[in-house]
Amino acid sequence: MIGGMIGGRHGAMLGGLAGAMLGGRQIGRLGGLLRGRGGNNDAQPQQQPPMPQPDHPQMTEGDAELLVRAMCNAAKADGHVDEDETNRIIEELGDDASADEQIFLRRELRSPHMPARDFASLVPEELAGDAYAVSLISITVDTMEEASYLRDLRDGLGLSHGDVDAIHDQLDVPRL
Repeated sequence: MIGGMIGGRHGAMLGGLAGAMLGGRQIGRLGGLLRGRGGNNDAQPQQQPPMPQPDHPQMTEGDAELLVRAMCNAAKADGHVDEDETNRIIEELGDDASADEQIFLRRELRSPHMPARDFASLVPEELAGDAYAVSLISITVDTMEEASYLRDLRDGLGLSHGDVDAIHDQLDVPRL
């Protein structure tokens, strides 16, 4: 259902989402800088953070749904999803999102917020960096609740401060 869902301006920076997904569709512009597989963005390659290599370049529908849930859950970290956060997530969804994908996104945005550590427990190790990265790009960290959520997510995902700093640097988002 979610194939091809994630795209947008940060695309080439999220390597775990690189390559083909569900029947060969690419996930928008999400390329391979985090895991070194390259993307289709015009941005210059940046230094790689120490992220584990996946066993396979294909993303499952479940992986894509989990990452969309990560974006939506992060957006709810301060108790509400504002228009800017909604627009960021929709931008990542891309112009080719199906009606089912849009319904899924709206349902996720309305679902109850899950504490970061609880959400992190749902994320497989190989998606930890991606889950943090999509969470980061879906929000503007302008509240204590959002900053706390990202720190708790980092810890729950088992990411090091160095891993997270590298993700922030690659996405050109100030470090916490």
